[in-house]
Amino acid sequence: MKRKIWATFLVIFVFSMITFVFFGCGEKNPYPNRQHITMLIVEHEYDKREDAYCELTEKENHKTIEIEFDGRYRYFMVLALFEDGTIKHLTDENRITCDVMHYISPEGEIDYSPKDGIYEIGTYEIRFVMKPDSTLVFPFTGRLTVNILPRENF
Repeated sequence: MKRKIWATFLVIFVFSMITFVFFGCGEKNPYPNRQHITMLIVEHEYDKREDAYCELTEKENHKTIEIEFDGRYRYFMVLALFEDGTIKHLTDENRITCDVMHYISPEGEIDYSPKDGIYEIGTYEIRFVMKPDSTLVFPFTGRLTVNILPRENF
């Protein structure tokens, strides 16, 4: 009688483990097509890689650039450089948003809600954010510090 109980227990245990291993613990990747990208920081959607101000990656996700003040209104955007060399402007659920986090004037005053564009002498902190549910790329956040310097500093 004891053998039948142990044999039944063993059969149930083995069946449970097989069911768990093959059907339960094998979580499917919800985003099988995700790729690692490099963010190209540009001003226009049609810019090329050589037109980029800088490149941000998952490892090097913060850079500082200096631009001479020329009175122009600048609005930065991101192009995605894929591992195979293709460059795309991502939209919809794969969009990379650009947020100007704050502006520091030459006098040291901090504006925590500046306009989206860059147009004054001073320092801007910009954050580039990908949606976490992006189906095309592995999301990461990039930061860019932009120093707009007067002409005499160049």
